[in-house]
Amino acid sequence: MLGFIGFNRPYSEDADLGGGGTSTIDEEVVETGEEAEDVAEPLDEEGEEETEVADPSEDTKSDAAFAEMRRKLEAAQRQIDEYEEALGLWFEGDNKVAQAHAHYEDISLDEAISNMEQKRELDQLRAEKAALEEEKNQLEFDNLRAEDLKAIKSARPDANIKDVMELGEDYFKYRTMDIDPVTVYDALQLKKGVPPKPMGKAKTGAPAKTGFYTREEVQAMSPSQISKNFDKIRESMGKWK
Repeated sequence: MLGFIGFNRPYSEDADLGGGGTSTIDEEVVETGEEAEDVAEPLDEEGEEETEVADPSEDTKSDAAFAEMRRKLEAAQRQIDEYEEALGLWFEGDNKVAQAHAHYEDISLDEAISNMEQKRELDQLRAEKAALEEEKNQLEFDNLRAEDLKAIKSARPDANIKDVMELGEDYFKYRTMDIDPVTVYDALQLKKGVPPKPMGKAKTGAPAKTGFYTREEVQAMSPSQISKNFDKIRESMGKWK
């Protein structure tokens, strides 16, 4: 590098190449090299700053998960090998399982193979049916959540929720008791110390002759009446249809 800088320095063939001339070139070359080193230092520092150090804990978690998966696979393979070895004590060939079924059920090998194929097909159909039922239940649940949210937003425009899931497990516990979503929302808000806005004036603050409040009576109560009779209201909710 120093030679390259020196050779690019212009000079005439008649220039003095004695000790003085050589010293001048060498001093400037060395000085230029020092400046280049000074410029390079910040680049090294910047490169160090951009280097990201991986979190060792993440690698440890990944290695542990991989090791656990490998142990399970090895255990499963050992079990398969043991079954294969046990069947090999009694039967030969590639269809030892079918031969075992034929021997145990006292049927022909072809019948055993056919029965096994039918069982596999039946198991697959059952798995597909279970998946469809789960998907259907999830769609019904999602629709119910959307309808409940719409009802709550319609009756309580100031309700600061985007999904009834935000109301917690108590919401669904009361909904399984066939209590309407608005009443459940009001009850949960009251439980947090936020009384609902009254929908009308209550005719009386006492429960009906049955000893329980009707849904209409609770909806017509003022916040103070709901707060005062909250325990009885909760008992009444279980009676609503």
